[in-house]
Amino acid sequence: MASGRNSGFRVQPKRSVTNTGRMFGVLVVFGCAADVQPFAKAAPPVARDSAGVRIVENTEPQWTRGLEWKLSPRPIVSIDPDEGALERGPLDPAAAFIVTSGQIVLLDGMFGGWNRGLVFDSTGEFVRHLGRKGEGPCEFQQVFGGARYRGDSVAVFDFVRRGVFIMSVDGGCGRMLPFPQMHAKRTQRRTITFAHQFFGVHNDGRLLLSPYGIANADGTELTWYRHPLINLSAEGDSVHPIGEFSLAEIALDPKAPHPYPRERLYTAEVFLRPYNSGIVFSDNTRFEVRVHDVSGALKFIARRTHEPVRLRDEDKRAAFTQRMTGGHGERARARPAVSVEQRIAEVSWPEFKPAHSNLLVDESGNFWLEEYRFAHADQIPEKPRPTFWSVFDRNGAWLGRVEVPGRLLVENIYEDRLIGIWKDEDGVASIRVYRLEK
Repeated sequence: MASGRNSGFRVQPKRSVTNTGRMFGVLVVFGCAADVQPFAKAAPPVARDSAGVRIVENTEPQWTRGLEWKLSPRPIVSIDPDEGALERGPLDPAAAFIVTSGQIVLLDGMFGGWNRGLVFDSTGEFVRHLGRKGEGPCEFQQVFGGARYRGDSVAVFDFVRRGVFIMSVDGGCGRMLPFPQMHAKRTQRRTITFAHQFFGVHNDGRLLLSPYGIANADGTELTWYRHPLINLSAEGDSVHPIGEFSLAEIALDPKAPHPYPRERLYTAEVFLRPYNSGIVFSDNTRFEVRVHDVSGALKFIARRTHEPVRLRDEDKRAAFTQRMTGGHGERARARPAVSVEQRIAEVSWPEFKPAHSNLLVDESGNFWLEEYRFAHADQIPEKPRPTFWSVFDRNGAWLGRVEVPGRLLVENIYEDRLIGIWKDEDGVASIRVYRLEK
C-alpha cells in the first residue's frame, strides 16, 4: 500500500549540448543547495482545551516523503475459495482478524455464508472449523460479525440468536452472552425501530453493544436512528450504560400512512469502535474522531481539514450503475433493472458526499479514517480506484495517508500487517493479508 506523497521540491539541471552548459547546471544545483529545503517540515497540529475537551486541529500530514507507511506490493497471505473443498474457504465473510498466536480467523455468514468460523494458520492453510449451523451451544443461525477476544479466544455475533458466543480458537465452546432485554420506549406516535448491533470487544473482555435503535417519524423527511450504547461485562452479568447516540440518518415520506424509510444514498452515518474503556466514533460528514469515556462524556476530538465535495448528477448515476450491476461484473449486468433516471428520482439525496467511509483503530491505538470511496461500501465497482486512509496518532496528530487497493475492504489493522476482504470482479470474496511497512 503506497501512501499519498508530498510533492517536495527538486532542482533539476537543464540539458545542454555544451560542457559549459552542463557545468552551469551543476553549479546552479550546488549553489542553491544551502537555501533549498527539499522536504519542508509540515505545520504541526494545534491543540487547545475547551470545557474539559482536548481538541487537536490539523492542516497538514506530519509524515515527510520516505517516512510514509505503505502496504507490501502484494499480499503476504491469500485465502481463496477452494472448488475442491468449498467448506474450507470464504463464502460470505462477516469478519476477518488475526489472533495473538498468528492464526487467521474468518467468520462467515451474513446472508449467504457458512454460518460458522474458519481458522487458518499464519500462511493461510486451513486448520479447523469453529461451530456450525444449528441451535445448540456454539451453533449459529446467522453469523453477522465478531472480533478477537482475550488471549486466543474469539467472539462470534449471531444476529438471529441475539447473542455473542465466546469460543477458543482451537474449537472449544465457552459461553453465550445474550443481549440484554431492553426495549425502545415509544414517546412519539410514529416511530421506526432498528435492530440490535454488535460494535466490538474491549481489551478487558467487555462487549460494546446496542440493544435497539429508534427514530421519530412524526412529520419529517429526515431523521436519525438513536441507539443506547452499553458495555456488557465479560461474564454477561452486568450492564453499564454509556449513553444514547445518533448513529444513522434516514429519509422518510412524511405523507405516507405508515412511516417507512426511503432509500438515501451517500447518507450521513456514524462509525463506532471500542476505545480504552469508552468509545471512539466518527461522523462521516467531516474528517474527525471523537473519544468518549466510559460514562459517555466527550473527552477528545482530533480533526483534519476537509473541503466538502458537492454531489453531482454523474455521482448519482454512478451509484445506481454500481447498484444495478452490484459491483459484480457480467453476472449482475444480466439482471433486469429499472432505468437509472427512474431510480434517481425515487431516492433522497444529500447536497454533499460524505467525507469518509469507515473508522478503525489499530493495535497501537492510532485512528484510521477511510476517505470516502463508493456509494455502496460493500459493493465494488468494475474498475475501482485505490482508496486512501488518513491516519491519526493517539495524540490526535494527522500522520498522513495510506493507499489501499480498491478491491480490499479493510477489516483489522495490526502493528505490522493489515487484513481485509477482497472482492473480485464477479463479487467473489477472499481474504488478503498485507504487510504494513513503516
